[in-house]
Amino acid sequence: MNISKDQRILVTGGTGVLGAYIVRHLLEEGYSNIEIFTRKGKKSNLDFANDARVLFTDGDITTLFPLTDCIERADYVIHTAATVSFDPRDFKIMHEVNVEGTANVMNISSNSSVKKVIHVSSIAALGRSGKTNLISESTTWVNSKYNSYYGITKYLAEQEVWRSYHEGQSMAIVNPSLILGDGDWNQSSLQIFKKAYDGLPYYPTGGTGIVDVKDVSRFIVQLLESAVDGERFIVSGGNISYKDIFLKLASGMDRKAPSKPAPKWMLSILWRIEKIRCLLTRQRPIVTRESVKSTAMHSNYDNSKSLGFNEFRYREMDKTLLEYAGRYREFRNELK
Repeated sequence: MNISKDQRILVTGGTGVLGAYIVRHLLEEGYSNIEIFTRKGKKSNLDFANDARVLFTDGDITTLFPLTDCIERADYVIHTAATVSFDPRDFKIMHEVNVEGTANVMNISSNSSVKKVIHVSSIAALGRSGKTNLISESTTWVNSKYNSYYGITKYLAEQEVWRSYHEGQSMAIVNPSLILGDGDWNQSSLQIFKKAYDGLPYYPTGGTGIVDVKDVSRFIVQLLESAVDGERFIVSGGNISYKDIFLKLASGMDRKAPSKPAPKWMLSILWRIEKIRCLLTRQRPIVTRESVKSTAMHSNYDNSKSLGFNEFRYREMDKTLLEYAGRYREFRNELK
């Protein structure tokens, strides 16, 4: 399906790590009418901040205005805006942004002339039952103690997208695994680079899927341009243990790698101590019960459906890890 390059494309969360890469890829592909809906003051230091082809609109997806005006101007919507946290205290705000905000995006899109919505979900929305079975697009969500609060909100957000689809709105869902890239190193998954650089004596014993941010943005734009409707895709470059992630990042940063697996008893004590510390200091926790539980699990994801889409191919995981490890090392050296 061909899309005219002057069609208005709205990207919610377009200043985030993934959102910014999507905007860059759209610009590289020749799109000339892009609107970014973002929270106030989020566009500094972006290489396309002053690009005439990009319009910035400040707002919040939890409120209808100016979101309604932005969507009503759009021909296509790429919805990336979300709140990510492993802190249970953030469940309310995650529900407001991830669930209610997505409902707003879909409801307004359904009542406008938007031709298609690409919803960026997460592998967390697929659920985890504690078993080591391969997780695919057809995996049924199971209420489980292994699901994070973030995962619950992303699952509920998907229900809003499917509801809108059954009401007639064209859409597709992508479920990226752990996204690695560069940008704001304090954002969500990119914090893993800081942990690897600062050094960890122990490595988490679990594993997950990882994917290059460039691959996710490229897949989303191809999906936008396709005739695909009412489908979801796991977007993941492959499965890897956290041990191997930290070993390769440490190698790429020329830092000492963790050499011992983290014992369960130690992690159990650690998150409890951290909880007490945060109660006393009112600071954000570095480690939570959820994050400990998540990184101790082996979760493997089936990317075969994405590989069958336009013969899509991912970057090699080692190249991704070493490239961004090198960039983070340069970033830290500049701070010295």
